[in-house]
Amino acid sequence: MHGLGMLLGLQRAQQTANPQASFNPTAPEGINGQAGDAIFDNYRDGFRNPQPPLRGVIDVGTSGGGGGRGTQGTR
Repeated sequence: MHGLGMLLGLQRAQQTANPQASFNPTAPEGINGQAGDAIFDNYRDGFRNPQPPLRGVIDVGTSGGGGGRGTQGTR
């Protein structure tokens, strides 16, 4: 690997918490399959059916935000 390919491979490796995880057959602790499936479904459905932002909440860092006034109202 040279140049850009080497850089991309290095960045991918640095972003991976455990590069050998696929070789470990034991299940991770902390969440069961049913809960994990529900979390993933909610995450995916959030992109399919996005909810409008709540009124009076400052919308920071997302598309479709207001003018940044939040709950301050008008002057």
